[in-house]
Amino acid sequence: MVLSGDWVQGHGSGNFDALQSELLLRHPAKLMADGSSLGDWDSILMAFLLQCHNLCREEGIAFEARDMPEGVAQLLAVATAVETHQPPVESRGSLLASINPVHLLHKVSGNLQESLGFLGEVTIALSRLLAGKANTRFSDFKEFCYQAGPDAFAIISLT
Repeated sequence: MVLSGDWVQGHGSGNFDALQSELLLRHPAKLMADGSSLGDWDSILMAFLLQCHNLCREEGIAFEARDMPEGVAQLLAVATAVETHQPPVESRGSLLASINPVHLLHKVSGNLQESLGFLGEVTIALSRLLAGKANTRFSDFKEFCYQAGPDAFAIISLT
């Protein structure tokens, strides 16, 4: 598969559904994505490659990305280093056990305790920041907030 042109938000990008249908129909031993003809790229390319990688892993097809622009191989390696987390399946008990008030109260109190603990720590940290007693400068704090917001979109979109 040869990827070419610009893979940025707002431009046409690859049709994953068509590729998925073709792969499921033919079931090749290997899918090779060639990026030697790529232009500009952003998270759209990474999302497409990650979809391809995940589909190939599910179907037992080898996946290789070659001649990709600088940084794509590293981002793909980081994004695929660990398998997607599958939450454990909770065993379903009887109806009476699920509506047991003691059990429900225990679950709610645990969640409430964690939430209140987090809220308390954030409140203390922000009050120290505003009082000028934090270990972080306010300008650094603003930069951290920006990095966790708009700048984090590219990484977050890979998940």
